[in-house]
Amino acid sequence: MTDNEMARLIAASIARHQTRGLTYGDATTEDVVIHGHIDMRAVAADVIAQMSATFALPSWAPWFGRAVHRRRGQAAEQARLDAAAADVEAAIERLRLRAEAEAAGPA
Repeated sequence: MTDNEMARLIAASIARHQTRGLTYGDATTEDVVIHGHIDMRAVAADVIAQMSATFALPSWAPWFGRAVHRRRGQAAEQARLDAAAADVEAAIERLRLRAEAEAAGPA
């Protein structure tokens, strides 16, 4: 997070948690004039929440979930291929038996 993004976060949080008064800021948030009462604990909680969301370490849970999902998908695809192969083998066997029956002539 850049210093400009942090300044915008703090200014927006101050404006949200102000109980009385006005906050004036320019577009770059370099200069902000504050008049009134502000709940600074709430502002600090906002900043901490944003910082923890920005700098949170990656969790293993999403990776594990994706790996399980991928393995299940591969297993389902293999089962589908095995079933298709069994259907193909059964069709070939029926064709072979029909060809033998035709070659043997009428019964």
